[in-house]
Amino acid sequence: MEKDALRDEYGIVSCTKAQLADLPDEAVCGVEKSPYGARVLVKRKLVSAAFQMDRPNIEDVILFLVKGEKQA
Repeated sequence: MEKDALRDEYGIVSCTKAQLADLPDEAVCGVEKSPYGARVLVKRKLVSAAFQMDRPNIEDVILFLVKGEKQA
């Protein structure tokens, strides 16, 4: 898969812990939690437009897929 295709397939959502619970489980690929909320790697097509998504860089995608805590 090309770099641009990966970046187009995924998005980064920065949200509160309450908003994290509103994300569809099947959309969540990795979660990085902090005391202030979470950064979440999601499959862009499976997330509502109500969530603001940033386009990840390739390093973000790899780190989340390898190290990101997967939501249960």
